[in-house]
Amino acid sequence: MRSPLDTLKDLRQRVHESERSRLVAQAEAERAADAEQERARQVLLAATARHEAARRDEDQRLVQDGITAADGQRRALWEGEQRRSQALLWDEHERALGSFRLASANHEQAREAMSRADAELKQVRDRIEQRERAKQRSEEKVQQEMLDESFLRRFSERNGA
Repeated sequence: MRSPLDTLKDLRQRVHESERSRLVAQAEAERAADAEQERARQVLLAATARHEAARRDEDQRLVQDGITAADGQRRALWEGEQRRSQALLWDEHERALGSFRLASANHEQAREAMSRADAELKQVRDRIEQRERAKQRSEEKVQQEMLDESFLRRFSERNGA
């Protein structure tokens, strides 16, 4: 028959294993969110660099060739499109950063839950070990008492006989 302490140990062990799985999943989610945030950042930086390079090239061409009204209109449309594109990329980067922050917070919560599960399992294991040591000491005491009784009986038989 299982003791309540053994049942509690099994329960704590299952919780511990569940929290370990959750921790692994949260760590993976955090890594994936970090990679996505970094990808979004790199895309944003690359688009910004391309935009700046295109702007410099266009500025140079306009200085050499002069600017017409059509060039000015094209430039204004192009600049507007670049701003919209940058805004979309920035929004994507912010979304990815938010996802990373959420994943990091979830990972930290999972670490804390795992720590609690570790402590709870250790506490139950310690109680079981104490119970086992007490049982062993009791058995050893009974054995010693039996040996002492046997010794006294033999001693009495030898000296009394």
